[in-house]
Amino acid sequence: MSVVYEIGLFRLDAEAKVMTRAGMPAPLGARACAVLATLVERPNEYVSKTHIMDTAWPGLVVEEGNLTVQISAIRRALGEVAGGERWIETLARRGYRFVGPVTRLQDLRPHGSASARTNLPEPLTSFIGRERELVEIKRVLAGSRLVTLTGVGGIGKTRLAQQVAAEVVDAYRDGVWFVDLAPLAEPALVASATAQVLSIGDATGKLLHESLSDRLRDRELLLVLDNCEHMLEACARLVGAILARAPQVTIVATSREPLQVDGEQIYPLSTLLLPDPYATADAIADSEAAQLFLDRARRQQPHFVLTPTQAPALASLCIHLDGIPLALELAAARVPSLTIEQINARVNDRFRLLIGGSRTAQPRQQTLRGALDWSHGLLSEAARVAWRRLAAFPGGFTLDAAGYVAAGGAVDEAMVVDLLAHLVACSLVIADTQGAGVRYRLLETTRAYGLEKLGEAGEIAAVRRRHAQFVRRSFERAPMTGGTCLNRNGTPPTRSSATTSARLWIGRHLTGAGMQRWARRSPARRVRSGLRCRCGAKAHSGSGPPPKGSNRLCRTWIKPASGSGLESCCRTRSRRNRWRRSSKRMSSTAEPATHSGPPMRSCAWPSSSREWGAPTMRHKRSRRRPLKSSARACRR
Repeated sequence: MSVVYEIGLFRLDAEAKVMTRAGMPAPLGARACAVLATLVERPNEYVSKTHIMDTAWPGLVVEEGNLTVQISAIRRALGEVAGGERWIETLARRGYRFVGPVTRLQDLRPHGSASARTNLPEPLTSFIGRERELVEIKRVLAGSRLVTLTGVGGIGKTRLAQQVAAEVVDAYRDGVWFVDLAPLAEPALVASATAQVLSIGDATGKLLHESLSDRLRDRELLLVLDNCEHMLEACARLVGAILARAPQVTIVATSREPLQVDGEQIYPLSTLLLPDPYATADAIADSEAAQLFLDRARRQQPHFVLTPTQAPALASLCIHLDGIPLALELAAARVPSLTIEQINARVNDRFRLLIGGSRTAQPRQQTLRGALDWSHGLLSEAARVAWRRLAAFPGGFTLDAAGYVAAGGAVDEAMVVDLLAHLVACSLVIADTQGAGVRYRLLETTRAYGLEKLGEAGEIAAVRRRHAQFVRRSFERAPMTGGTCLNRNGTPPTRSSATTSARLWIGRHLTGAGMQRWARRSPARRVRSGLRCRCGAKAHSGSGPPPKGSNRLCRTWIKPASGSGLESCCRTRSRRNRWRRSSKRMSSTAEPATHSGPPMRSCAWPSSSREWGAPTMRHKRSRRRPLKSSARACRR
């Protein structure tokens, strides 16, 4: 028999690690329940921190800060009752003591009855992380009868739903029941599979989903519908009927997009917490993504140990794989044959590297490509086109940028708004609403898949051309005042990596249109490199003298941080006018698809650094005072 503690208005099942109030689960995770069970086992007695951590975290080395976090969560949960937050006393530098009302009860259910109240599959691997999600979902279940866990394929929706259901099984009189819809191919089988799990027969003269909901009218249970995305209409019809006719039934659904049923509470599932690549080896190993990788790696090699030299590579691997649990598990399967550094070095070819999942799993869960193929196959043709074209953005992008780049062919710019909203609902595009405006981005894994499809469709050149045209149009329409430079997404730069790659990739399309604004915000080395791309000259690293034959502008002294760009280097009015005329001629030239002859001669660039007003050094004494010509130019 399991032990149940009655704590005021709460009930704590120490074995199931769940606390309930009036039959509803309290917002308390399994780890916090283990800490509370350790305290109430010895009420009004001092319990040391070491004993609590050894009991709640068996076999693990944890810091005291983790215990402090769990104690705070327990106090918040108990605080729902007047004075409940004071039921746990802190003994400075020693431990804690439970002083609240507690009564030890025996679970009166006969042994083995728990299995008769649920059909949840027995977990074969440990559950890593997601403690915050567990608490939040339990809190949501207390106020909503339909909770839908959404997220991209392989992010762990099924595993989380099973863990939540296992922890709240005692909160429902008639148990928790799990229905796997992944093997079904016909929508009519959804209600049939659910009825079979619940042992409910068909009633003559009624539709199956109506008969099923009528039979559930007097039952109090939690129903878990897993993998609803390929049977959305049938699932929505069944769920709607159950919610309307069975008031004591609660449903948890997992899907890659919402069911869109009245009363639905959507819970978007994010990736695992990523490590900081610059942190210590211990801090990297404590992150959720690294913990999952290490746990699965030790199942391949029981004596596997993370060394300090491997920790940065592990952090980089977790970041490149976006913290997706399926990708991390498939990467850990490579540990017997590859080191972490070798796996990280081959992550760019992730769809060939990350294979070899469990043979008993669904085919779409055995490889990373299979998981994304499943999502790709569920989309309409227009949504597939939008996905692969949006993969051209290496970072975030705006709605205007998406509309311009993704449009073309059968997809017009007006359709992109709805397609983008659908991709966000399917968890293939992430919408960031924290800033002034909404920005969108793709995970690195979904972007890599989209780029692969873009290449198969033969649209890489066309999409990149539209991308460059949008950014050039943004340059031309942007105000000339101030020092704002637009990045390749058509917005003010927020990431130096995105703007750097943008200037090198589309520099020759944008140099004439945005020379002055570009120069204000760019290091001189990048300006020189971009100009050579524009003019057809050989690229130069920027260190040391430029190669012979390079354009003369690249040999001049450029000071882009001076507030007015390259034009500020022209100290006199005549030289500024010459700069403006040259810039206009350069922006009006056609795209340099083919160049013949030195292009700089036709642009009439200044012939020496002194003509640009650069501070030349004739001899040592000239360092102490500016040239007379420069001083006169400044007075003008």
